[in-house]
Amino acid sequence: MKIPIKFDEILIRSQRLSGLVYTTISVYDDILKENKLYFFEEYTDHGIRHVESVLNSTIQIIPEETFTNLLVKDPESISIYILATVLHDIGMHITPEGFHSLISGDFDDIRVKEFDKETWKELWETYLDEARKWGDIEKKNIIGNKFWRFEKPDTSRKDKLNGEHKKLIGEFIRRYHPRLAHEIALKGFPTKEEQIPFAERMEPAKTNICGLIARSHGLNIRNTFDYLKGKFGHTWIKPYNIEVVYLMVLLRTADYFQFDSSRTPVHSIKLKTFNSPISQTEHYKHLDVKYIQTFKKDPETLFAHCEPRNSFIFISLKKLLADIQYELDLSWAILGEIYGKETKKEQPGLIYRRIKSNLDDVKSFAKTVNYIPESIGFNVSNEISKLLVGPLYGNDPSFGIRELVQNATDACREREYLEGDNYSGSVTVTLFSKNESNSMFFSIEDNGIGMDINVLKNYFLKIGSSLRNSSQWRKQYSDDVGNSKIQRSGKFGIGVLAAFLIGDEMQIETRHKNAKYGLSFETNLNTDHIEIQKKENIAIGTKITIPISQKTINHLYTSEYPFYRWYCLNTPKVIFINKTKTILDIEKKTLLPGINETLDYNWREISHNDYSRIIWTYDQKFNNEYGESLFYLNGILVPYQQSFSPNPYFNGNEYLYDANNYLPTISVHDFDGNLPLNLNRIGLISNNIPFIHELLKEIAKDALARILTMEVIPPWVKTISSHRYKPNHRTLLGIELLFSNDGFIINHETFIKNNAEKSILQFSPSNIFPTLEDSPPESFFYQIHPSSNLTMSDISRNIRLTNFNKGAKQFLSREMYNKLFDSSKNRISGIVKKNHQVENINDSNIEISYNYSPSRTSLKNIEKYLEYCNYILEMKLADLAPFHAGAIENDLYTQLYTYFDKPNIVIPYDIKKRKKMFKSVFEELKYYIEKYELEDKAEKPTREYNGVIKLPKRLH
Repeated sequence: MKIPIKFDEILIRSQRLSGLVYTTISVYDDILKENKLYFFEEYTDHGIRHVESVLNSTIQIIPEETFTNLLVKDPESISIYILATVLHDIGMHITPEGFHSLISGDFDDIRVKEFDKETWKELWETYLDEARKWGDIEKKNIIGNKFWRFEKPDTSRKDKLNGEHKKLIGEFIRRYHPRLAHEIALKGFPTKEEQIPFAERMEPAKTNICGLIARSHGLNIRNTFDYLKGKFGHTWIKPYNIEVVYLMVLLRTADYFQFDSSRTPVHSIKLKTFNSPISQTEHYKHLDVKYIQTFKKDPETLFAHCEPRNSFIFISLKKLLADIQYELDLSWAILGEIYGKETKKEQPGLIYRRIKSNLDDVKSFAKTVNYIPESIGFNVSNEISKLLVGPLYGNDPSFGIRELVQNATDACREREYLEGDNYSGSVTVTLFSKNESNSMFFSIEDNGIGMDINVLKNYFLKIGSSLRNSSQWRKQYSDDVGNSKIQRSGKFGIGVLAAFLIGDEMQIETRHKNAKYGLSFETNLNTDHIEIQKKENIAIGTKITIPISQKTINHLYTSEYPFYRWYCLNTPKVIFINKTKTILDIEKKTLLPGINETLDYNWREISHNDYSRIIWTYDQKFNNEYGESLFYLNGILVPYQQSFSPNPYFNGNEYLYDANNYLPTISVHDFDGNLPLNLNRIGLISNNIPFIHELLKEIAKDALARILTMEVIPPWVKTISSHRYKPNHRTLLGIELLFSNDGFIINHETFIKNNAEKSILQFSPSNIFPTLEDSPPESFFYQIHPSSNLTMSDISRNIRLTNFNKGAKQFLSREMYNKLFDSSKNRISGIVKKNHQVENINDSNIEISYNYSPSRTSLKNIEKYLEYCNYILEMKLADLAPFHAGAIENDLYTQLYTYFDKPNIVIPYDIKKRKKMFKSVFEELKYYIEKYELEDKAEKPTREYNGVIKLPKRLH
């Protein structure tokens, strides 16, 4: 490394210091020469060339009189400065082994406690906790991939570190490399086995000064003053006669001036692909500063000629130049502050006071480029906000109350998380009037966490800015992998807009739990300036008061979704009070189970990685007044999600909706905002429940559990309750049961195909059945809705049988047969008359068939029942008309295939026999089985058995 001649001439005045500097440089030359920057592959130059450039820039900014009067005779200050310049970026050259040594505690013994409260390990863990919660912007800027998923690097294994690990560690080192420079001065450069000493023969106090100067390029210089005072007392401005403050000014100013294209090899930039936008911008910024020179008209002004390639680099360079000017101003101020009392001869200075560029005259520069050199972005005016709020919520003030209740409950959950069991969240919503003016008001008051000025300015009053999406919120309320620790519903940052549906203006009082005072203000959508006042007597939490009109009261009374039904959880507690003299009644609402509440037998739960809890029920007390099931998110109604209540079923391409079946009421607890709500929160994007497949599968299991646990009474047994001909489960209303002596089956091909050759008998009217003793074996009974007024046309229609060509048999009384087949009457079709065959005849009855052979049932077994009914119909089970299934039934039948695809399977009436026969099924469905056993135990009716039913007289 080459030291500038002007410095070298001063340095050689002291053989000791010269030897110390060159010995140290020779040791650290190898580190700087490699310039590999293991963790900074995309960074600009930080090697020897950069160190030399900083030293050369330093020469160019020191006035000649400062050299002559102060530095020429001060090789001590020059040696300290050269070594500090070597140090200032040396931390960015750290190797994986050195980094592991650092965070393993090897440098804890020299931690500068006046600056650093945490050890490197503690600092690393804090940083990792932050990284776990990075949003898309941080991920893109630092890692180069907004979809990056956090993974803790194994720092003990270099071969295990990938490119993303390097960027993660690199950002950590970048942030803290000034601290590392200071510690390297004190202990040496960390490596795999031991540290490489720095300025080994220098006195420790001077090495400390050297490290402090290196560290200062990452600090406000004034922040070093207390440390210097603590170490060196009254001599702190010039300890050991070293111009420590002036050297700090020189290093940070000279380092800033290294921003031209010399820092980035132009050919390498063309070969690299930068994943990180920050790295790419840094390279382009340097490349696009074409040259820097002294401004002829003003020797204290430095002029930079820039050719930014696009508006983004233009804005970045403008900011960089502004930062340099700020540093110059600050540096001159500090020099005046420290050396102002010295004689002019002893006052160090800088050659430059100002920096200018060809970018200063933006209008002239704009004529030279093919882009607009301005920072342009979206800026939403109040007028747009007013236009949005009405259409977004349909001008319904009830939605405004929903949004405010949502915000209030979120605030309560945040405070509950921080304070635990010592806190109980509450929200009070009140409609009231002031007697003196008869004016009416709406207020909502919570004892939640409250708002400070930062939250008010940047989130509450900033439309579209969501606090829960901020790194500030995630740092406090997210876990190690970035998932929310608390339930929070706020998502879009537009809740304050909805409040103006209630009234045109609002008064807000709020106090954050950690604030010494509260904040109060009034606003409306036309306000250009909001004055926020400090108040001492405001309780922790937030209170919003809005004047309301009679029109608003009328809207609330007629709203499709009453404002007091939006929120249905018990915690935080929300109380609704109406103190106005209106007919608006506030009804008691039915509460949903909370996130940690134990579920009774009416509720079911399914697990899903994206949601904290999903529960559902068919209990009708949770439906609306029309009997429709509902959908809730974090206890708040999502009104239109179940507007398609009919169950979806998949036709191979898309979900269609079957009006005969319905989804249950669903309550989702979503901590991380994964549910794809639409903007006004009244439904889901594309109306598709993201966990529909999992839900349908679980509903199918539940329905199957109902089939296996329900008490099925054969139709020929009389009970005081109605016969259970169909399962009492909302999704199974279309499923029919078929009864035999041994048990029952379901009218579905799973059962049908395994009993295909068995008979199925239908008696008309349908409450006629054989007794258990004389009923035909190998037969099932088909239960249709009972009818006591069958007419001749009904019988004719039944006997025609749309599937008679497949085969059927019918038993009729002779009298009925003669009436139906009377050749002089047109009571049945000619095809039926022509194609039927008479199988058996006796004195009172006749057996006829239609392509049905051989006969499965002996007339003798059932002919006596013809005395009490019009006819008995027999078919093969395989010919029974199939049942059309919706999505839930399809999933149910998938389960049926799994569990019951066995020959001649029949479900016994006796539940004990079922448990023995289907042991594995009962075990697999244990969760749902136990729910129904609890339900049946709680709701089991009293039954009376009277044996065989009394048979009615035959109908004619």
